[in-house]
Amino acid sequence: VIETVTPGAAFADDLLDGSRNNFLCAVQAEDGRVGVAAADLSTGEFRLCVADAGDVLLYTLQYSPDNGATWTLEGTPSGAQTDVDKQMVWVDHSSTSPFFGQQYAIWHNGAPAFMNRRTAGAAGTWVAAPFQVSGAESTGTAIGGDVKTNSAGEVFGFWPTTGNRFVFMVKSTNGGGSFGTPVQ
Repeated sequence: VIETVTPGAAFADDLLDGSRNNFLCAVQAEDGRVGVAAADLSTGEFRLCVADAGDVLLYTLQYSPDNGATWTLEGTPSGAQTDVDKQMVWVDHSSTSPFFGQQYAIWHNGAPAFMNRRTAGAAGTWVAAPFQVSGAESTGTAIGGDVKTNSAGEVFGFWPTTGNRFVFMVKSTNGGGSFGTPVQ
């Protein structure tokens, strides 16, 4: 066997950039809990996020430095929020970005959209209070958001709304330290 080809996953050295993370992710929902696992194919790092379904929905990230034998809480991007849903996480992987390695998250807590950032490096931390990025322009729930960065380190948050059925975007030019006014 020279190479194993699997739909949706690439393992060949010529397809993966060894200087950045190459995550393979999985989602599992069972017995009132939802888990998201991410394994870095380059370094062997493994991260896990588990949320309980029910009245309280928290957004926590955990990691295992020893292939799942022990787990450490990395942080709670959503702070004290308790109705968190539809989380998306992005890592700035552009070597030209001044915020290379920072992580960004977007989700909705009830109706509004929120974002947060984790500073880069092993000692990085999530900002204590998430930023509410949606406002009166978004009617209904800001559900199903996404977050991305560009090579200049600008952060973009996107979300559709269930009320007025628009898609909105916010932009940060300082690595998620603050966000501009949403635009349609």
